[in-house]
Amino acid sequence: MKKTFFLVALILSSGCHNINDKKQSSISVNDNKSKSVALMMKSYVENKFDGSIVSEDCKIRFNQLEMTKKDFVGLGEVHHMMFNDIKFPEGWIETNSYIGKDLKQAGGIYSDSYGQIWTNQWTTWSAVSKITGDTLSNPSNFSYRWDGDKIVEINAIFPDDAFNSEFNLFMGNEDEQIHVVEMFVNGKSKSETLEFMKYYTKIMREREPDVRSWNFYESGKNKITLVERYSNESAWFNHVKNVSPNGISEKEFQKFMEFFKINNITVHGDASDDMKKALKSFGFAVKFKPLKAGFAR
Repeated sequence: MKKTFFLVALILSSGCHNINDKKQSSISVNDNKSKSVALMMKSYVENKFDGSIVSEDCKIRFNQLEMTKKDFVGLGEVHHMMFNDIKFPEGWIETNSYIGKDLKQAGGIYSDSYGQIWTNQWTTWSAVSKITGDTLSNPSNFSYRWDGDKIVEINAIFPDDAFNSEFNLFMGNEDEQIHVVEMFVNGKSKSETLEFMKYYTKIMREREPDVRSWNFYESGKNKITLVERYSNESAWFNHVKNVSPNGISEKEFQKFMEFFKINNITVHGDASDDMKKALKSFGFAVKFKPLKAGFAR
């Protein structure tokens, strides 16, 4: 009887061992993790970047550039300031679960991946420059490592020479400031709003030589995004002087405020305390994003 019991136990043990040995890495498509990545990047294209599936301490690397989650999510806003017609199709998305005896015994960096889950996406990002009108197209690979239902590591690989050149054009110089003004249309028709925007752009070009660009963008139903580029802070103060009482553009600015209701303003670039005080005194919601690094040619 003991021999029989020992034999049965040996067979069961051998069977379980064989089952464990047969465990293999698996690839899935249209799984929940792949769908979550697709939805996140769809929100980026729509300029409503939702990074809720990314952990707060996520390790993120775009080529050789390391960034935080805040930087990663902030890319959406910056890209939509720089480009029109941004496309980031789903492409091919798959989720890999790395298990199995062979992987575990592979040694080196491969064995470190044992037990990890990665979602990989191959696609082509494209967009049209708001400055040059050129179309940029970058074949890209994004890899997302999961811990439970959170992404804890992101690695992106893509050619970035053309994008970096575009970014340098966009930033201009270290003294430049970019003001992004989100506005609602005050009950005016589309046609009269369009005519006014063309008119206001014309007077800005003629009257303010230190304003590098002044562009109105349709950003939703009855919503307009105004991107103002100033060569330096003094150019902005000169603009404020021009639209103030007795300024050369006082009447036009009064008309401007009849057409639009300002929701919020984001200032990209270094801002002095005087500028911050002046902007906040106007009663608008204002965010300041100082320049941390960059260069211009």
